[in-house]
Amino acid sequence: MRLKASLLCFILLFAIPADGESSLNVGLRVPDGYGSVYSGSDLVVELSVMNLRAENRVDVVVEYSVAREDGSVILSEHETVALETKASFVKSMRIPGQTSPGKYTVSSIVQVLNSDQNASASASFEVLEKPKDILSSSMDLFRQYIWLLAILVFLAFLLLGLRKVTPGVRMLILKNKVHSVVRKRLRKRS
Repeated sequence: MRLKASLLCFILLFAIPADGESSLNVGLRVPDGYGSVYSGSDLVVELSVMNLRAENRVDVVVEYSVAREDGSVILSEHETVALETKASFVKSMRIPGQTSPGKYTVSSIVQVLNSDQNASASASFEVLEKPKDILSSSMDLFRQYIWLLAILVFLAFLLLGLRKVTPGVRMLILKNKVHSVVRKRLRKRS
C-alpha cells in the first residue's frame, strides 16, 4: 500500500506540467489488423488524450492527417470533442482509392480550443496494392473472346457473301465485254 501511495505521488509530481507547458498528453496507435490496409478501405486509429490539469471540462480540436513518407498529406480530417480528465477515441478514415502502395504516417494534433496548448502523436501503417478481382478479370477476358468471336463470324459472313456475289460480278463483267465487242463491230459495219 505504501508503494502505491509513493508511486502516485511520484506520478503527480512529475506528470503534471509546470505553468506554460502543455497540459495534454496524447497517444495514437493503429490497432492490430489495421497496420496494413488497401487503398479505398478504412484505416482505424485509437487516440488517447489526457488532460493533466483536469480542473474542468475543455473542448479540444482533434486534427487527423495521413501523409506519405515524403510528407505530402493525402487525407486530413478534424473534429471537436469535450475532454475532462481523459478520453479515448476510435477514428475511422477512408484511404483514397488511388493511393499508391507504401509506408504512410497517420498523425493527430490535439489543441485546446481558444488556447495555445496542444500535443501531437503519430503512428505508421502500410498501404498495400489492391488485389485484382479474379471475377472481373475473367469477365473482361470473356468479353474480349466474345468480341473476337463476333468479328470472326462477321468476316465469315462477309467472305461467304462475296463468294455468292462473285459469280454475279463475273457475269456483269462478261456482259460488259460482250456489249463493247458488239458495239465495236456494229460501228465498223456502219
